[in-house]
Amino acid sequence: MRTILCIVVLVVMAATAWAEDSGITRKTLTGVDQIYVMVTVTGSEAGRSAIDQSGILTDVELSARRSGLKIASREMAAQTNGVPLLGIDIDTLKVDVMPGLFAYSVQMELSQWATLVRAPSTSQFITTWGTVSHGTVGGKNLGNLRQDVREVMGRFINAWLAANRK
Repeated sequence: MRTILCIVVLVVMAATAWAEDSGITRKTLTGVDQIYVMVTVTGSEAGRSAIDQSGILTDVELSARRSGLKIASREMAAQTNGVPLLGIDIDTLKVDVMPGLFAYSVQMELSQWATLVRAPSTSQFITTWGTVSHGTVGGKNLGNLRQDVREVMGRFINAWLAANRK
């Protein structure tokens, strides 16, 4: 039973090993003054129903505003070229061998338009900064993943503030 749980955690970790908060990725946050925020909850039905998606969106937007970031509406982000997307993906997986236990991943990515220096006509919307939190939680505590989102958001705010010191 422990072996299967370890495998699940390792798979989640391997799938998100690319996510990083480094000096190089922090530089991509320089000059970002507004973001569009999107929260996605995927995975098991029990996990999705226990997570307050709109409450998490409110928490993230409030944290960003308190730090000095403007929040773009969906319409504004679609009409304005260059508004970065802060995506928060929460995924849950019911661990069948341990009733009531869920593996989870909270992944946060900032995506924005990037242009190749050697080919200025080539641009793409890409992830330029990211971080992740993962672990296991009892089904009755799935709502507490909101605290993990706050922690991950704190990492983003710290990185953004470091990149935008005046």
